[in-house]
Amino acid sequence: MKFYNTFDKFDFGIYKGETISDVYKFDPGYIDWCLVNIDKFFTNIQILIEQGYPTPMTLIEVPQIFLHKPEAVNMPKWINGLKIGNKVTLAKKYLSEGNKLESSKYEFSEVAKRKYDSSEKLIKIINTVSDLKQILKSQFENDLLNISLLTLKEKGNKLSVNNFAFSMLELTRHILERLAPQQNIKNCSWYKKEAVDVKVTMYQRLRYVIQGGLPTELLSKLGFDVRQITKQIEEIKLNFNSLYNYIPINQDVLNLSENTIEIKRNEFFSIFMCFISKIETYREQLKIFLTKLLEEVEVFSVLSDNFEYIDRFEMPENCSISSFELIEYYVSEISDEYIYVSAGGIFSP
Repeated sequence: MKFYNTFDKFDFGIYKGETISDVYKFDPGYIDWCLVNIDKFFTNIQILIEQGYPTPMTLIEVPQIFLHKPEAVNMPKWINGLKIGNKVTLAKKYLSEGNKLESSKYEFSEVAKRKYDSSEKLIKIINTVSDLKQILKSQFENDLLNISLLTLKEKGNKLSVNNFAFSMLELTRHILERLAPQQNIKNCSWYKKEAVDVKVTMYQRLRYVIQGGLPTELLSKLGFDVRQITKQIEEIKLNFNSLYNYIPINQDVLNLSENTIEIKRNEFFSIFMCFISKIETYREQLKIFLTKLLEEVEVFSVLSDNFEYIDRFEMPENCSISSFELIEYYVSEISDEYIYVSAGGIFSP
C-alpha cells in the first residue's frame, strides 16, 4: 500500500509529477479511477472534497480535432507545446490565457468510497505506528514492532490478532524494562520486595517510570499530590491488563469474520497507544511540576560555575566568556539518583 497525501506528487501515469490536489481539481475522475483500479493506491478523498468543488478540464474547450491532429493550423496558441491528455497542464495554461473553468460537484464512485473507508482505518494505524516509533530506541524494539505488524497482513489467519497482541505485549515488556531497569528500581528508597519469587512488580516499574527515585515523602513535602501517582499507576495497570484479553484462543476466535478481526485489531491499537500515552503524559506532568520549583537564579548560578563543561556551539574552544544569558531550562529526566536539568542560552565572548 502507498498512501498519497494531497500535496504528494504522482510517481506514475500521465500525471507523473503533478500533485494529487491539482489532479483532483482539474480531472477528479482520474483519482476515482486510480482508487478503483490500482490496489496499492490510497488517498484521503475527504480532504480533497473539503478543498472545494473541482473545476474540471472537460476538453470541451479543446476541440477533438486538436487532440487527434495537434498539427492543425488553427490550433489555439495556448495548446502549443503542451502534452495533450494531461488536463492539469492544459487547464493551467488555459486559465493563464484569461479563460475560465466552471466548478462542479464531483461524486466519487461507491467503489472508491468503500476503498477510502477501508484506507482511513489503515491511515489511523499508520499514524499510530509513526507515533509509537518515536518512543522506540533500539534496533531490536523497531524490528519487533515491524515483525509484529507483519502478522496483521496474514489474510485468512484467524489468529493474526492474537499473535499480534502477544508480540506487542512483549514489546511493551522490553520498553518498560528499558525505561525502568530492575537495578535502578532497587536503588530507590521507596522500593520494597513484595514477594519472594518476584524481584520487581509491574506496579514498581510504572512508579519508577513516573517518579524515578524521588522519595514519595519528599514529593509530598514539595506540594505534589502523591495520591495522584498511585491513581495514575492503577489506571495504567488497568489499561495494560486489558491488552491480555486479546491473547486467549477460544472456539469463537476461529469463527471471527475478517471485519470483526479488523475491529479487534483497531481496538487493541487504541488501548495500546492509550497505555503508552498515559505513561508519557504522567511522567511529563511531574517534570513540569519540578521545573516550576526551579529558581532561575539557582540554574544560572550552577551554569556560571561550570562554564568549562558546557557545550558552546559555534565558539572557539579557547574563547573566553564574559556573559551568559539564560533562555530556557527544564527537568529533562528523573533517574534513581539524579534529577537532570537541561538549560540553554546565549554566550557572549
